[in-house]
Amino acid sequence: SNFEMLLDVANQGAYDIDQAFFSISSNPEYLDITTTEGQRVLTLPGRSVENPRGEKSLLSLKAHANRVSKTSAVSTPVSLTFCYAYQTHATPIVCIDTDPANQKTQMKACSLDSSSSTSLGGGQGGPMTVTRVETSMLSHDDPDRLIPDVKVFIANQGNGDIIDTSQVEQYCGGSPSKNAFNIVNVKVKLQEDFLLCNKEALTLKTQDSSENYIECQYPQGINKKIPSYLAPLSVTIDYGYTFTVTKMISIQPKSR
Repeated sequence: SNFEMLLDVANQGAYDIDQAFFSISSNPEYLDITTTEGQRVLTLPGRSVENPRGEKSLLSLKAHANRVSKTSAVSTPVSLTFCYAYQTHATPIVCIDTDPANQKTQMKACSLDSSSSTSLGGGQGGPMTVTRVETSMLSHDDPDRLIPDVKVFIANQGNGDIIDTSQVEQYCGGSPSKNAFNIVNVKVKLQEDFLLCNKEALTLKTQDSSENYIECQYPQGINKKIPSYLAPLSVTIDYGYTFTVTKMISIQPKSR
């Protein structure tokens, strides 16, 4: 018999999804599912002040349960894979210590001996998160200046997989590149200025964030005469994300 499948999808993150691709698979011996071209690409705005729960979409899919030769019900899996480009934005506060050797007599707003590592907790609006930031001050060619140096550690704390943003559609189409996995693009700003990082595309090595970090510097440096201060760091992570949901469907034999 024919029946309808309802697919309830929600973007519960803070970033808008312009194109979410999805593919569906089932055992054709028991179940056929039909999707139209327009249904395979979704647009889902994320959470906002106006919409704190994020956008939801309800899709209706046409399905057909094939004849079951057995006298008892047959369970068969239906798998849905979603692929989309996403972004995480974190704003940790770091210490810019212009007197790391503590040679000045004035009190400091912060000190690297107590603020060199900033741990971040809570959600950041996406599965990729900044877990901590380590700050240090390096010497400059100008003896009156110091170079802020930050290490930004990131981790995938979601249930899905990270893919290159250029491979999002290909992954759901079943033809991703071999080098498509675990690649994120990271940009870091100190207040309003972009920092110079040792890499733009970071390949995640393991789930352990201690190996997954990017190191960035403010090469023009900070004048030592400025008192130490706390400053906002802006970290933007761009990546593709994919996850699969599987549900068992029970096919009942036709009653005689």
